[in-house]
Amino acid sequence: MLRLLIVITTLFITWSACAEEVSTSGSKLNDATAPATDSATSSMPLSQLPELPAASEQAPSNSKIYFYFEQDYGSESQFGPLNVMLNVGLVVPGRLGTQPQLDEIDYSAGWDHVRSSLRHQTDVFDESGGTQESLDKEFIPFAHASGAWLPNYFLHFLGEGMLSRKLEEYYLAQDDSPMAAKLKAIFTTLAAQTTNEVVEHELPWEQRLDPLADFYFNIAGIIAFSFDGMAQLLSNDYVDYYYWPGQAIIDVQDGAIFNQGEQYYFRSRLGLDTQTQLAIISGMP
Repeated sequence: MLRLLIVITTLFITWSACAEEVSTSGSKLNDATAPATDSATSSMPLSQLPELPAASEQAPSNSKIYFYFEQDYGSESQFGPLNVMLNVGLVVPGRLGTQPQLDEIDYSAGWDHVRSSLRHQTDVFDESGGTQESLDKEFIPFAHASGAWLPNYFLHFLGEGMLSRKLEEYYLAQDDSPMAAKLKAIFTTLAAQTTNEVVEHELPWEQRLDPLADFYFNIAGIIAFSFDGMAQLLSNDYVDYYYWPGQAIIDVQDGAIFNQGEQYYFRSRLGLDTQTQLAIISGMP
């Protein structure tokens, strides 16, 4: 089941990237045939020809930027895969009763914990009270007193789903091809998410159901935000959605990490002509 889901996700991402490259190639082909049209109209008076901007001034027709704007100030100027790994992958150490020293984390036990939850999903549901109890706890809003669904929807699905799209736009800004940018974004996001699940094994209440549920929400978020329609819902004239990381620091003397954080900032004027905005912050500051 797990392998099939990974294969389907990879095929979907590859197909989407190929579609973007075909679109790009098509636009280049149209540009290549433009001189023939110009030569056909060269007999027209110059004053009757429209004034077009230079090619370098025209944005590619298939470029859609929603979350990464190449800002050179603030925490946004530090955005990249290392920033994501430190603030998303290692957001837990030093919090919630865990130690900040990275060399004290039992990575082997954490990886075994995550791998076991993904490989033995039926057993995980059984030990968590059965399928319905597991769905109530992790997947269905307001169905369980634990409130475990909240970080699943607002952190793993919306937040890190948006983060995968922002990483794709980041890699595109580094002149990667659409396919390379999409694949790099998915692998960077999954690497950070997997690291996060591994180090969460240090939490005293950690159960095998948690990384299993997180995995499904992570995959769902990545797929959802690969569609422009989903990205546009959270980046338009009325709504803004930001990744707000910490300023992670690692003490070279004892290997402790601190000041890291993973937050997502939603704000909207709700379509009203006002300076007052609704703001919601989710994540771990």
